[in-house]
Amino acid sequence: MSAQYNETWQKIWQIIALNPNTVVGVSNPFTDPSGYQAQCVVKLAGLAFFNNASYLYDAIYGNPSKYMMRNTEIDLLTLMASGQVDFILSAYESNAIPQTQTYHNTVFITLPPFINLGDLSYVDYYHQVSVTWTENGVTKTFACNPPVVYTITIPFQAPNKQAAEYFLLLLYSPIGQKILKEYGIQPIVPGIVYGNYSAVPNAIKPFVAPLSQYPQYASIFPSQG
Repeated sequence: MSAQYNETWQKIWQIIALNPNTVVGVSNPFTDPSGYQAQCVVKLAGLAFFNNASYLYDAIYGNPSKYMMRNTEIDLLTLMASGQVDFILSAYESNAIPQTQTYHNTVFITLPPFINLGDLSYVDYYHQVSVTWTENGVTKTFACNPPVVYTITIPFQAPNKQAAEYFLLLLYSPIGQKILKEYGIQPIVPGIVYGNYSAVPNAIKPFVAPLSQYPQYASIFPSQG
């Protein structure tokens, strides 16, 4: 958070949001979770670099000529390929990586953890903003949380529980963690058990911890009710 660091990110967001010649592709918050999550990112960027959560958001979403909206993020790629948009606002690095491999003339910007919704240690910071969207007379408010928390379980009736344990051990191994990161998925270390911790296989317990040890993350995980 040095002055030079802040200045660099301010310039990047000025190009994306404030430059009148830049058109941004966005997905619909009602049809694509990335739609409202990208709005959260824009608000967090405004808060972090301009001390105003609405500054960048209003510059984009308050100006219909500034953005082009489609139902899904994938639909925006054809707009970029044809030169109709300059940036696509996305919350998923795991989507951006394969897309840039397909559309070879595109690149993605990795955002700082305190605005990219991808770091659980910044959950409280993310919660400082929310987004409200109205479409066809319907208004919804979306909480700004990490986009996707992937979960995994071994069913009690699994036909080969040993193989399932080996797969989990692979995920928690150095090579498994490396593969996840290469595809834009940031592992949660230790893994958080939001169900019955006592049911976790002994071989897996060294890599996980019960949710009770991380109460600040309770709102992110599915209800245990």
